[in-house]
Amino acid sequence: RINMFLAHLRVVMSDAYQRSGGLFFTLKVPNFLPKFLRAFLQRNICNPFFSYTQITIQELMEECDIYPESELAAVLLGQYGDAGSSPEKVSAMMHLGVMAHYVNG
Repeated sequence: RINMFLAHLRVVMSDAYQRSGGLFFTLKVPNFLPKFLRAFLQRNICNPFFSYTQITIQELMEECDIYPESELAAVLLGQYGDAGSSPEKVSAMMHLGVMAHYVNG
């Protein structure tokens, strides 16, 4: 269970993610681009990160057999408040990004 969740965290912490300052740019900034082009860029340039924007952290944890009422979930969701919303509303990308930020202290 935890290993599956940590594998998702490793993706977000990977060198590819760290180098992709373009991730934010591709997801948010180019509002001047046509919508179909933005969608194409989001799905193709930001893969595999795009998939994490489409599910909540709670859905990701349940996919890993970690349920919200467990102690493990309480530990892993300790920083959900940094996103300003509850786990059933926060995107997995947002939460994993916050976790990646705090992982090294």
